[in-house]
Amino acid sequence: MNPISRLVYRFLQGVAITATELYFRKIVFLNRQYLASEGPLVVIANHPNTVVDPLLAVMYTREQCFLLANYGLFKNPIAGAILRTLFCIPVKRTKDVAEGEERNNDNAFRESEEHLMAGRSLFVAAEGSSYTERHIRAFKTGAARIIFEAESRANFTLNVRILPIGLTYFDPLKFGSDVVVDIGEPFSAINWRVAYAENPQQAVDNFTQHIENQFDTLTINCANMDEDHFLQKLETILQSEKSLEIVEKSNYTEGSYFRSKKVLASLQDWKKTDVLDFSKFEKQVESYFSKLTALNLKDVNTTTFPASKTLGKFIIGLPWLILGLIPNALPAWLSDGLVKWLKLDSAYDTTVRILAGLVLFPLIWWLETEVFFAYFLPEITDLNVFYTLLLVVFYIISGLLAWRVYTEGSLFLNFQKYKRADSDGSLTALRQSIVEAVLDLTSLKKGVNL
Repeated sequence: MNPISRLVYRFLQGVAITATELYFRKIVFLNRQYLASEGPLVVIANHPNTVVDPLLAVMYTREQCFLLANYGLFKNPIAGAILRTLFCIPVKRTKDVAEGEERNNDNAFRESEEHLMAGRSLFVAAEGSSYTERHIRAFKTGAARIIFEAESRANFTLNVRILPIGLTYFDPLKFGSDVVVDIGEPFSAINWRVAYAENPQQAVDNFTQHIENQFDTLTINCANMDEDHFLQKLETILQSEKSLEIVEKSNYTEGSYFRSKKVLASLQDWKKTDVLDFSKFEKQVESYFSKLTALNLKDVNTTTFPASKTLGKFIIGLPWLILGLIPNALPAWLSDGLVKWLKLDSAYDTTVRILAGLVLFPLIWWLETEVFFAYFLPEITDLNVFYTLLLVVFYIISGLLAWRVYTEGSLFLNFQKYKRADSDGSLTALRQSIVEAVLDLTSLKKGVNL
């Protein structure tokens, strides 16, 4: 890659880091040391959140990764030219092929193989299509075929390594949610050399399955969407019962991510061993959340909720709510409006918001700044770079603080409404029985490892 392309890539990497770090509340990288792996490298990730997935997977990698991207995105000549400039290689999926058209990825595979043979790296979303669920779908064999063909052409001297990266979003469509990027240990394709020589197709299938198996430990892997939704309900209750950071800094094997893994494993085991008992518990949980929905409530532990503290934070932060809304309300509203206007699959909502935000927020900040100084400080005819950057930092900080204050206010109002709706204590009793069942199920000790 020439120096200019390298410079462009690093700039785009910086943009990706800035955009995602601002959009998500917290992004936690586990086993981050593996990101220093050198090429030729194939970064393979699951695919729950469209364009955001490659951003998170490669934004801290040492290697510069070309991305295998949906052919449909390249159909517009202008978009295609931009995507190729942004290090993308078009790959046709079955749904990208028009009626009567042949699905042919020979050029894409050849380009990818030559890319690896030149010592460069690739990113592949191995599931092919993107769905917002915490469930690993069957991996496509394309990555394995590219790797083995490149190695075969080089007589298995390339030492192509595979870096599996598991992405777990706790609410992929929501601003201010959490993400875990769990990075597996890289491994080499050279161990499949003999198997590939004996039976190429079998080796490709086995290799693909081997990669897919890594993601059982690198993600929260629910059996299906229904199980994911059920787990989300239990996560909500447990987080209200004892709030944990996504991963505890003092111990990288604890936190809400690992708690969810333990709860999921226990649920799956319970479902296998006692279907009837599990079904009763499932109905109990569904009944509780149906009541909340009917009352327009969110879950809250009313016995431990810090009402006065939350109200105090809201009152103290009220000026920041106003200051943050003034510069940020319009671009945020326009970003949401664009999502609704485009009417794309919901999996693209976060991508649209982030990309629109990269354009709309700076543009509207600039317009607002020009209007403010033109009307209130007309004697200042030119803003220097320092004051402009200072304003941008203020806009960002005030916007994030406004969101936090708004959240605190919403929590307090929900708490008050929940208490009024639960005057007879029936909701709390139902909730407590669910908590006790989960504690018994997972052997989690209340107040210790909950």
